[in-house]
Amino acid sequence: MLLSQGFTPFFYLSATVLFWYMKDKKMLIVTILISFLSGVKGVYLAEFIALTLIVFYDKNLSKAFKIKGILVLFFCFTTVTMVILNISPFKELIKSDRLLTAIFSYRIEYSKELISLITKDNFNYLIGATGIEKVRLEMQIIDIFLFFGIIGFAVYSYFIYGIYKIIKKKYLAVILLLTVIITSIFIGNLFYIPMSSLLIVLTLLCLSKDEDFIKINPIA
Repeated sequence: MLLSQGFTPFFYLSATVLFWYMKDKKMLIVTILISFLSGVKGVYLAEFIALTLIVFYDKNLSKAFKIKGILVLFFCFTTVTMVILNISPFKELIKSDRLLTAIFSYRIEYSKELISLITKDNFNYLIGATGIEKVRLEMQIIDIFLFFGIIGFAVYSYFIYGIYKIIKKKYLAVILLLTVIITSIFIGNLFYIPMSSLLIVLTLLCLSKDEDFIKINPIA
């Protein structure tokens, strides 16, 4: 149903965290099941990180349940990942190249190739690429540095810190932000797909609202 594969991980991630926050078990289960059917590695990574952190930090869950839950999540994540890697085209990639190539979809190779082309004439550490071909590696931190240099990286970091100051008292919002950052490091698509950034910011603001305020103002 989602046309953009890059947007997919952030869509399912936001839905999963929101339905956990709303304690809507039916929609939470439906969301997780549909996310597994997506076939997108980034979706599996984001769901695994988020659910593991949620289970670990949820104070309402017993220690025994947390241990069992995390083990089940690890088993499911590993199993689904192995199944995906053993079907086309990943199976052929592993045979012809190597496992990391299949997992990262040539991102590592593209990164090495692009970095090897960087010289003092086509790249400025402060503002990024000036003459080098601008290619999205879909590894967020590297992309930001290549496009905008140290200044751009500082601006984005300041933006994320500003968001963190708003949500820091809500553990689910912090987990979502942390998961988004980790996931984007490997799959990119957070800042240069506008819908991804917009959805995540809106979800974070929803999660950071005070529960008493929501009860009094259900429309808010």
